[in-house]
Parts: sequence; structure tokens; C-alpha cells
Amino acid sequence: MIRATALARLKLYLQPDSEPTLSELEVDALLDAYALEDAQGIAPDGEGWLGLWDIRAATRKGWLLKAAKVVADVDYDVDGSKYTQDQLSQHCLAQAAQYSDAGTLTIAGVGGLE
Repeated sequence: MIRATALARLKLYLQPDSEPTLSELEVDALLDAYALEDAQGIAPDGEGWLGLWDIRAATRKGWLLKAAKVVADVDYDVDGSKYTQDQLSQHCLAQAAQYSDAGTLTIAGVGGLE
């Protein structure tokens, strides 16, 4: 259950369904990449790991990934609104910057990770 909570929080901050989109696989990989050693010193791949994720770092990396996805685009239309590559790129980079300064935002688990 705690992984689901961490994933939901990451999706809230990333808005993976908004352009440029991130796939479920990409969002899952971001969460996995920022799994941390828990309070008992157990690594994410260790027996009894309680679950701890750096959501701030995962969110920042996700917005950087979104920015990278629009680098090759010149401009495009989404739902009747026209965006240039520069507008989308700058938006994504600004979002990433919001998650770069203020330390670590973690989601910690107690009990199972289901």
C-alpha cells in the first residue's frame, strides 16, 4: 500500500498524462530510481525494507525528462492550444526547478509495500 501512496504522490506532482506525457513505465522507473535506505538501514532490495522514496528528486527528474522530450519539437497543438517547443521546455524546466532547492521530500512506509 505504501508504494501506491508514493506513486500517487509522484503522479500528482508530475502530471504524467499532460503534454509532454510520461508512460506508466517511466513513472514507475522514476520511483524505483529514488528508493532510499529505510530508517533501519535496509536497502530497497533488502529483506524487510519498509519503503522510503525521495519524491522531490523523482519529481525533479521527471520534469527534466519531460523537458527532454520536447527538445526536438518545433511547435504543436494540444486540444486547440498551440505551444512552441521553447514554451513547453521552459515550463518543464521551471517545474523541475521548483523541486530542486528545498531538501528531500520522502514518503516512508510502515508494514507491507502492497
